[in-house]
Amino acid sequence: MNTHLAEVFTKSLPTRRAALIFFWIAMGCFLLGVASIVMAEIYMPKNPHGQEAILTFYRSLGPWALFWLMGGAMTWVYAQTRLRERCRTR
Repeated sequence: MNTHLAEVFTKSLPTRRAALIFFWIAMGCFLLGVASIVMAEIYMPKNPHGQEAILTFYRSLGPWALFWLMGGAMTWVYAQTRLRERCRTR
């Protein structure tokens, strides 16, 4: 199943440049998610409602940050393999 997912993913990014652009967008989204969680920890009030809000930040932004991190890592690997393939054909 992972091989099929990799094939679908690599066909959707035709060039190394497209993969790197997606990589930087994914890293930006990951960093924004982590920064939001950190800001919530710092600035939310230390009362029960503030603690519930922080937990909500973790539950909503945590998985999305990991999703963007995994997507960025996949595109980075894809871009490196495309570069190696291009170097072999020259």
